[in-house]
Amino acid sequence: KKVYKVFNVMHGGTYEAISVMDIDAISSMGNLNLIGSELAISIMLSCLARRNICPNFVLTRAVFTCEHEPPADLWGSRDDPSPCGTQYDGSACLGVEPEEAGNFQYI
Repeated sequence: KKVYKVFNVMHGGTYEAISVMDIDAISSMGNLNLIGSELAISIMLSCLARRNICPNFVLTRAVFTCEHEPPADLWGSRDDPSPCGTQYDGSACLGVEPEEAGNFQYI
């Protein structure tokens, strides 16, 4: 699982977090049930935050799967966390080609 800091123009121009899990890697270790558990818990905690019962939890805006993980040249990595700079400018790192296809869960 990797967590990225991203800029969300559609929701007030704020920085948010996106979690990306490699489903194939998790499944190969025999832990596929962990993905379902994480999704369920994320949604439940998000409900608590939406109802203002516990505002410390994170709101879940969307959940989807994709065959490509975020390219490190654009989204960053442990070795280079900000390949396009530390501030969003809307034009940095355009045209990055996706890597090999896989199975990734985005939250």
